[in-house]
Amino acid sequence: MPHEPQTMDVSAPHLYTFCPEGATAKLVCALRGVKLHAEDQLKRRWLFTPHSQQRCREFVGPRNNHPSHRGNQPETSDGAQEQDFWITLENVTIGDQGRYCCVVLEHQKDKRISGMHHGGPTAK
Repeated sequence: MPHEPQTMDVSAPHLYTFCPEGATAKLVCALRGVKLHAEDQLKRRWLFTPHSQQRCREFVGPRNNHPSHRGNQPETSDGAQEQDFWITLENVTIGDQGRYCCVVLEHQKDKRISGMHHGGPTAK
């Protein structure tokens, strides 16, 4: 598949998020730009690694759940509004410390991925 030009960018307004144990943390990412093709679908995902200096792993979401199993994660919720999307972690523990990556997958009509865009904060 030939390389498609990037037309979107994902970023986090804060590089680090600090909160005490037991608190609720809301991590936000911003999606800017336009879809490559008007009929493309966007899939938003959150990934996680407990190691703040490593890249997030593809199949590990917050609280060690698979990122596509949204809604099955204990004490988490996610949402999107216009170009921002977020995940909320309730009752934060030391196990939530690490790097969170927000990812947007752009699926073309025939289900091929035309682009993957990364960004995200680190929770301490």
